[in-house]
Amino acid sequence: MFFQYRIRPVNFSIYLLMLWLLTSLICLDILPYVAGPDPQDTLHSLLLLISYSFIYLIPTMLVCRLLLPWYRVRLLATVILSALTIAFIFSDSRLYDLYGFHFNGFVWNLIITPGGFQSLGMDQTSSWVLLKYLAELGAGIALCIAIAKRFSFPPAHWRLVLSSLLLITLVERSLYGVAYAQNYGPILNQSDYMIMYQPLRMNSLLNSIGYEVESREDAVELDGAVTGIINYPLAEIALEKTENPYNVIILVAESMRYQDLFNARVMPHSMAFADSYANQYNNHYSGGNGTRQGLFAMFYGLYGNYWDLFLRERTTPLLFDILNDYSYQYFIYTSSLFSYPEFDKTIFGSISPNDLTETSTGQPWIRDTKNVNMLLQDIDQRDKSKPFLGFAFFEASHARYSFPEELALESNYSETVDYASLTKKELLPMIDQLKARYINSANFLDTQFERVYAYLIANNMLENTIVLVTGDHGEEFMEKGRWGHNSSFVEEQIKVPMLLHYPGEEPKTIDTMTSHMDIAGMLISSLNVKNPISDYSLGGNLLKPELNDKVVVASWTDLGIISHKGKLVIPFKGSTQHQHLATTTNDEPTDLSQLTQDLSSEIVEVLTNSQKFVTK
Repeated sequence: MFFQYRIRPVNFSIYLLMLWLLTSLICLDILPYVAGPDPQDTLHSLLLLISYSFIYLIPTMLVCRLLLPWYRVRLLATVILSALTIAFIFSDSRLYDLYGFHFNGFVWNLIITPGGFQSLGMDQTSSWVLLKYLAELGAGIALCIAIAKRFSFPPAHWRLVLSSLLLITLVERSLYGVAYAQNYGPILNQSDYMIMYQPLRMNSLLNSIGYEVESREDAVELDGAVTGIINYPLAEIALEKTENPYNVIILVAESMRYQDLFNARVMPHSMAFADSYANQYNNHYSGGNGTRQGLFAMFYGLYGNYWDLFLRERTTPLLFDILNDYSYQYFIYTSSLFSYPEFDKTIFGSISPNDLTETSTGQPWIRDTKNVNMLLQDIDQRDKSKPFLGFAFFEASHARYSFPEELALESNYSETVDYASLTKKELLPMIDQLKARYINSANFLDTQFERVYAYLIANNMLENTIVLVTGDHGEEFMEKGRWGHNSSFVEEQIKVPMLLHYPGEEPKTIDTMTSHMDIAGMLISSLNVKNPISDYSLGGNLLKPELNDKVVVASWTDLGIISHKGKLVIPFKGSTQHQHLATTTNDEPTDLSQLTQDLSSEIVEVLTNSQKFVTK
């Protein structure tokens, strides 16, 4: 035929070797260093780079081998699988660089749940950036194919290659095992950067040959996530209905941290409201470093490690069971989605969908404004013979940090942010401008809170309405090495504002440590439940903060004990970063052994409480 020509076949051995080199270059960008502080660090980094770049390609190599008789299918399958592998590694490197965690159950939850990517701000990613990445990926794969066609070296001696890789892997794992025995941070931390890294612990072997192993008795871990049958509450609820239960209004701002926001300059209306009408809590912590953990603690009063089981069993909060007994009206709004996190199946699972309103399109500050409009309209038109609960979840303070430009408090702010194109290195020079956007968004939200305050005051409703204003968790701006939240228990990610107006309470400033887990106990007690709070909550009563000597926070994988003695992280899914196990209250690294000893009684209590509301 006229168009017929001979296509030079691909040398698959050369292609796979070039692909190995390409994967190594991507992994090289992941690691903080190759030449480490000491020779053993450099050796470990090189071995880690060589071995894991190969390990990631094992599925591609297996497919290539299995399809040996079918050239065209083999080529197509190998190219597609190798492209997907490289794209996965690259995406994970960007994720870890910015947020401090790899692809895991949390990220999978983001992918499969509506609203997940929006929660990371990924709906603002430029299509041009994605096209650039795809073009670079395609160019890399095409170069590997071109070289594999151009050169016809003899097939690689794969037995020699695999034997060498096995030796390299064993040496790398041995270096890791010794580092683990010594609790040697540089090698342990370097390994954390590699996705799907499988640590080798050989303390028993080292002990048997006389090698001195650092004691690990202080390394506390939970025995996996919570499993069993939910036993919540622990006892039958004794409710003596009060004749005039209070209305409840809860205003929660996404990612609103305590630092830099909770002051008269950024939130003047809230501070003025606090001065005249509300308790102001200056040492208040969320239930964790993410929305799921923060709101779960608020409505259930339980640790975040209970989340998975409660979601699977569709167990709703006791609070709403009692509110339903009182025939409360519900005016519940979010500027995000109730499906992400899965609050339609947990917190608000017993609420009629007709009472759950999502305003999830358009600029976040406009959504927030609309929701306040509807909330105030609902309250105004309510059945005044029944109490009500109003809840609004605000999105303006979430990453992209939305606000009307004419209300900008800080002028030196970033005009836009393309998250997919950022790395930590690229983010650092612009972090102040990004933080300026954040401050502007909080200042805007304060104007929306003020509309609620003004309505309640004008309508003489404060005498029978509980008002809560807070954040679901905090937000870090590289103060401790990360941007955003969900990555650690540093103060910026877990400490949030808290204002509480409670009828009959004189306004005051409270410096005692308090927690979102104290909210459920306060609200349920206000409904005249006679049970002790310990029957249904692991928190206390926000009105009685003097009883608190610690708080417990949660992430997707860990629990954290926060006390005046320091911060201790307890893994319950086995993926905690080593450098974050023990810190001071100011997030400086401290001696794990000493802190574990100092917190021995608190550890026992937390481990017990982490399983308290289940039966095996």
